[in-house]
Amino acid sequence: MKTDAIVVLGRRDLTDDLRTILTFNLPVVLLNPHITLQDALLVDWPIEVDLNDEPKAFQALERVRERHHIKTVFTINQYRLTLAAKMREHLGISHGMSVKAAEQSGSKVLTRKVLQEHHLSPIEYRVVTSPAEALKVLPNLTLPVIVKPANDAGSNLVQKCETMEEVWEAVSRIRSQGQNWVNQPFDREILLEEFLEGPEYSVEAASDQSETRIVAITEKHTVGAIEAGHLVPAALNPQDQEAIGQLVVDVLNALGIQDTVTHTEVKLTPQGPRIIEVNSRVGGDHIHELVHHVTGTHLVQLSLHLHLGGTLRDHLPDLPRAPSAMARFLVAEASGVFDYQPEALEHSDQVVGWHLTHLPGRTVKQSTSNYDRLGYFICHGTPDQSALTVAHQVLQDLQLTVKPPQLT
Repeated sequence: MKTDAIVVLGRRDLTDDLRTILTFNLPVVLLNPHITLQDALLVDWPIEVDLNDEPKAFQALERVRERHHIKTVFTINQYRLTLAAKMREHLGISHGMSVKAAEQSGSKVLTRKVLQEHHLSPIEYRVVTSPAEALKVLPNLTLPVIVKPANDAGSNLVQKCETMEEVWEAVSRIRSQGQNWVNQPFDREILLEEFLEGPEYSVEAASDQSETRIVAITEKHTVGAIEAGHLVPAALNPQDQEAIGQLVVDVLNALGIQDTVTHTEVKLTPQGPRIIEVNSRVGGDHIHELVHHVTGTHLVQLSLHLHLGGTLRDHLPDLPRAPSAMARFLVAEASGVFDYQPEALEHSDQVVGWHLTHLPGRTVKQSTSNYDRLGYFICHGTPDQSALTVAHQVLQDLQLTVKPPQLT
């Protein structure tokens, strides 16, 4: 007799999703291109397979199917959402995002087209396939513009361009790189979007088959296109909070998203909230931890609950741990020698987690995307002091510097 099992597709580095999934007390099968010994020991059946090769991935799925009744195919990896949806459809699983919804939310170009069709979040944008084509459409846009690949994540190769030359270089860079972070070919289409003025937020929402709820709104702090900090809850007045939340609900409905947790990036412009992008999975950068600390809702747990046929009404959150929480990332604005005072993290009562990628005195390269930051710390606020204020003090105490190397 076959036993029930959960197939997990495409792990994300530095996340605790596997440990959360194991709390559902079902056998876990992990399909991933590379599996660490630690992950292999956690799961019931580790299978290494190239997830960019769909026939091989489906062959691996069929091997699992011979032994198990697969309850769902689950991922919080942005690059594997469509494959997971295809696998669920192949298995006849009725819960989880449809293939169409996964494709529409997984492509920034398709998302823009759906929003345009539904008259939601109007912005000026153009789709191009070459640097020369980009220059042809520039007269229809106002500089600066944002150039971004259609199917990448983590702000990789996203650039704010002030001049025609920068637009040419940004499009050329995407064309020449050819592949995204997990070696999938870039879509031919590249987005040129108007630059939106205003503070940036992300909306952590959850949808079952009957409703969408806003779980939290995260305030984002950026250095250029790099995300340097996340604060939960965002400091918003009730009117702006309502406007942002309603826009996200309308957008998720238009995209047909259900039975999952989403992470939607928004800017609050003078004309109202506007969508930056929709991610049909739990937010990265420790946002799910911040939300759990502040609201008690564990977003990975909730997402799997929905994938397994649960509803929003029958999911019970934990007790909150703090009135506010912040993840602050360390960014090198230039290449050089990295230095800091680790005691600022070790001796702070409000710092609840941290990880730095380099020891003091090491040479680092300039951070150009979310993938090459220098580390992070997570801190709690108190009833009298926001986590943002705490983070500023910790950052000041760190005395972080990146200095040019000494010439000898």
